[in-house]
Amino acid sequence: SRYVDFANAYSVGSYGLFGARAEYNTGHWNLYAEARNLADKDHVGAVVVKNQASVNDAVLHPGASRSFYVGARYQF
Repeated sequence: SRYVDFANAYSVGSYGLFGARAEYNTGHWNLYAEARNLADKDHVGAVVVKNQASVNDAVLHPGASRSFYVGARYQF
């Protein structure tokens, strides 16, 4: 777990996420496909740290749900 306030009074539980990435390189090109949060798990994406947080404070921001990306890069 991790604390979200400097007083170490309010903490967020730990979690794990699963993702995958595949790449293909040919010449100057790099092609890739990536999947993140494959289990579509609810998780904390960002934390706003306060001096002392309570349960009603808006200090936790949700992380992204399951997502997929594809892309290409060209190197000169």
